[in-house]
Amino acid sequence: MKGVIKESIQEFVETRFGRDVWQEVMTHAGCTEPVLSVCDDYTDELNSELIKALASISGMPAEDVLVEFGKFWVLNVGPEVHPAYYSLAGNAPRDFLLNLNWIHKQAHWDESRTAATRFEFEELSDGRLLIHFHSKGGLCSVLRGQILGVGIHCDCALKVRETACREKGEPHCTMEVIIP
Repeated sequence: MKGVIKESIQEFVETRFGRDVWQEVMTHAGCTEPVLSVCDDYTDELNSELIKALASISGMPAEDVLVEFGKFWVLNVGPEVHPAYYSLAGNAPRDFLLNLNWIHKQAHWDESRTAATRFEFEELSDGRLLIHFHSKGGLCSVLRGQILGVGIHCDCALKVRETACREKGEPHCTMEVIIP
């Protein structure tokens, strides 16, 4: 996985908890590299170790860390990394969410990674939106945070509930989104 995720985790930790905590997270995660480069590839395991380390150090449950990181990504990293998408997506949360496959494809040059993660949508007659999240890496808590972040970005109080989870034996994760 490209270093933009690792760099984003670093930015999240430093912004939320401070630079000293980031150094502690790196040490606790067993990361010996002094700097994580955006251009380099890193293992998914490093992501996991960084999140576990932050959870341990901060006292937050790992799931809460992932949700908060998802919000941070949408509100801070996304606009920096993908300004054109944010400009096109505008402030309509439904449109923003329905284009997740497009933004994911734009963010990944490696087609095998793009194919490994995809979203399917069901628009229900009562206005709810179901997002079926297919990913080898899981990270449904990050997606939940990202959906909440889209709501904040669009100044709209979205409600999201996970109705199926791959980590609990389901074939994929499903998020139910209520858009007022």
